[in-house]
Amino acid sequence: MRRFVMFSLLVPFTLVACDKAGVSDTAALGPSDEELLAAIDGYETWSNAPSWPGISAGEGPHGAFVQIWWNDLALDALSAGDAELPVGAVLVKESYADETGATLNNVTVMWKAEAGEWTWARLGADGAVADAGALSSCSECHASGKDFVRSESW
Repeated sequence: MRRFVMFSLLVPFTLVACDKAGVSDTAALGPSDEELLAAIDGYETWSNAPSWPGISAGEGPHGAFVQIWWNDLALDALSAGDAELPVGAVLVKESYADETGATLNNVTVMWKAEAGEWTWARLGADGAVADAGALSSCSECHASGKDFVRSESW
């Protein structure tokens, strides 16, 4: 009986320890940093939503001024009035210290990497991934949007 009790106490601890060993939260919750960076490569050449005026006043955690780009998949769904964005849709938002966009604060990303699932990321001004994955701080706020996209254009 004593062996059973010891075994019962050790197994859950072992499973928790094995579950976390060598796995970062980012890797467990979405694409790798390399996949994320590849998905947004060249985003500065993407289009803005049709009614987006360029660098505009921001709100919430994104900063005082922002600029947003949509990849072709996202923009096509927006233009068609689709109910949700397709897998592969990506939106990138740059945050600036002022309305000229001279000083980049950070870059945030929404990537629909899987059906019904968004990957969220924040990159520093240097382009390094600071946070990525199924970030609750992002999804909780964006839940009020259409397919998690908070946009007056769609």
